[in-house]
Amino acid sequence: MIFRLYENVKLVKGLKRSIIYDLQLSRYYLVPNSMYYVLRKCYNRDVDSYINELAIEDREIVNEYLEFLVRNELGHFINKGDLTKFPKVKFDFEIDYKVNNLIIDVKDFVRDDVLNEVKKFIDANLIEALMINIKTKQSFKELDLILSYFFETTIQDIQILIPYDSWLLEDEKINFIINQHLRISQLHIHSSPIEKTADFNGKTAFVIYKTDKIDLHTSCGTISEQNFYINTSLFTENHNVNTCLYGKLFIDEKGNIKPCHSIDIPLGSIFDININQLLENKTLRNLWHIDKKSISVCKVCEYRYMCTDCRAFLENPQDLYSKPLKCGYDPYTSKWEDWFINPLKEKVIEFYGMQELVKT
Repeated sequence: MIFRLYENVKLVKGLKRSIIYDLQLSRYYLVPNSMYYVLRKCYNRDVDSYINELAIEDREIVNEYLEFLVRNELGHFINKGDLTKFPKVKFDFEIDYKVNNLIIDVKDFVRDDVLNEVKKFIDANLIEALMINIKTKQSFKELDLILSYFFETTIQDIQILIPYDSWLLEDEKINFIINQHLRISQLHIHSSPIEKTADFNGKTAFVIYKTDKIDLHTSCGTISEQNFYINTSLFTENHNVNTCLYGKLFIDEKGNIKPCHSIDIPLGSIFDININQLLENKTLRNLWHIDKKSISVCKVCEYRYMCTDCRAFLENPQDLYSKPLKCGYDPYTSKWEDWFINPLKEKVIEFYGMQELVKT
């Protein structure tokens, strides 16, 4: 008999420990690196034969490892002749140079010329996901007007970030906005006097009130266990591209295009850019291709294929392949800490102008 992990189960080795990724059930298990080496050594070998070659004390450990994997439905024993009954699952990833996610800024008054060009841009690229970052207070009618630009577009999902105004606590008006614009999945209201989450439209849309002020341009990029996702899509993307930037573009309130709302690299203007020229831009493509094996520290981290990364805020701003600034995990010690308490990061925090953010 030989032992195999199920095809949807992947073992990822870190510097100090490993993680078993269950891509089907979206769960993970932290395990010692010795389990990783055991599974490599007994791969395609008769398990009993392998165990009999070990010292007595090691046999017990290996048996415990295998029992753990079977008990948690992560692997199974099979006859070698039956391997063809369990074909390998391909985790191919086809890189497609197109925009899947768009973030736009809206500030003060609504610029009809910009939003009309954004609408054309969305339809020309068949974009399905839109994040609208509204930087100033907008009235009920103004928000409705902004959203009306995206009625007849390819957009399937809309998320909104908006500062609090008193009308945003009126259920009747919120209901109207949600029902009038059914593509809204999340409406985030920051600087609110209350904290709560309410669901609308049979829990297809959520309105989240936060008392903190949220500046999208500096608040993103935090790496934490709460933000980890375990699934086949993210796992394969993390092996090939940058999961934070790939397929994403940002357009500010003047129509300027950038790779991300927090990365100040100009790529042109929505008024005169040729989409083919934009997607062939070497700077943009290089950013999209920064995968985990290219990033310092991340490349030896066991969490690397469930983490979304951030290239906007780096521990070394001069090194595009530096560890994310807002990551508090150290794979060299296997310990977590608040990312901002490390005294070595003080100058970098000041460089990015995050002093007030850290104080909160």
